[in-house]
Amino acid sequence: GGTPVPPADFPTNRSLRAIDPYSSTGTFSFLLNDPDPKDLFESRFTVFEVDRLSQVSDKVFYSLCILCILHAFDTKMRSSDAFKLMVIEEAWKAIANETMAPYLRGLWKTARKFQTSAMVVTQQISDIMSSEVISDAILKNSDVKFILEKNGTAEDADAIATLFGLPSTDRDLILSMNRSLNPAYRYREVFIRWNDRSGVYATEVSTEEALAFESDKVKKKPLYELARRLGSIRDAIDAVTSAGS
Repeated sequence: GGTPVPPADFPTNRSLRAIDPYSSTGTFSFLLNDPDPKDLFESRFTVFEVDRLSQVSDKVFYSLCILCILHAFDTKMRSSDAFKLMVIEEAWKAIANETMAPYLRGLWKTARKFQTSAMVVTQQISDIMSSEVISDAILKNSDVKFILEKNGTAEDADAIATLFGLPSTDRDLILSMNRSLNPAYRYREVFIRWNDRSGVYATEVSTEEALAFESDKVKKKPLYELARRLGSIRDAIDAVTSAGS
């Protein structure tokens, strides 16, 4: 019902070139041409793998994709009264830029209002120290901090204490982790600070949990091979634990 745009006013060729990567044969065909699109709002557990995006050189497109991912979570967070958890693990390149900073800062401040816990995970403290976005948007708005023992030096503990704004007593607690474990039990220690309270706590998981969450590919290879023979990881875990009991 509107006034048609004259051909001279519409850059047809330029528009076709712009959308070509999203065609069925384009580089990003998987974004708009999935014959079985996933329902991101009804699934209980959703994983966004961003490794593939790390190869994209277009910064605008890259930021747009990450914003779409966080928007999907934001929509789900606000539409459900159930408890939600968002974990950003080892994805610093994806979130450590100026585009993401305001979004993350707002998410961290509003998550608790929607029954949501937001967290980030990294093995390298330097990832956090090198990013003002992470420091400003996340660290200052996180009430709970977990620190695992990494066989670090006193200098490492000093850096962690400075980064998280911890007192000297907490620094000593961090250095004390796993130094005098009771050999009668299978457990590891973790430092936890919640607001102004802190301590070192023993953590012990079941055999089933240890098998399910083991991240060492070499150690987990036998379990994967057993899962292929039995049909599922659950059956493989059940078989291993039953044999050991």
